[in-house]
Amino acid sequence: MKIFKNILNSVAYYYYPKFLHESDDSYQKTREYGNYILLHNNWKNFKGELKPLIDEIKNGSIGHLSLIFNGTPNNTPCYEIELLLQSNAESKKVIVLYLSMFVPFYHLVLLEREDSTNQIVSSTDIPKDLEKKVAEAVKKTLCFQKFPEDILHCSIPDLEVSSEFNYLTAFFTDWYRIAHI
Repeated sequence: MKIFKNILNSVAYYYYPKFLHESDDSYQKTREYGNYILLHNNWKNFKGELKPLIDEIKNGSIGHLSLIFNGTPNNTPCYEIELLLQSNAESKKVIVLYLSMFVPFYHLVLLEREDSTNQIVSSTDIPKDLEKKVAEAVKKTLCFQKFPEDILHCSIPDLEVSSEFNYLTAFFTDWYRIAHI
């Protein structure tokens, strides 16, 4: 696992400056931030490359769920695809598929919002049949693998982008910026 983490760290160091918080004035002037923006802008152009995955989800065995393609919201390091499980006056429940721009991995999470508190709760307790169908669609169309859950929340040495910076926030979502579901 150490070799794997070292490879992931090297990828992260290419896109995020070491020892620098994103609130620092010099953050956006770094080479790493420039690399991030360049890749991010290029990924916006690859939206069409995800059409086979979108079609597989829409036309496949999970097509009965409403699909929301969020693209790359808030300058996040991934594409987001939401599968709506439930939406009513009291709550909203979606499975979010995060497709990393940096590494050939994806992450699935269940997000629930209670309208009375407007609080978002995350969980990896996704119905197994849906998780399997999404995994098959992603592997068939993109050859991406599921990111290992056991290291998802591990911090990346020397990176101080935000207070809770780890593999999840580096490769999938700026969790602290989530403003929608």
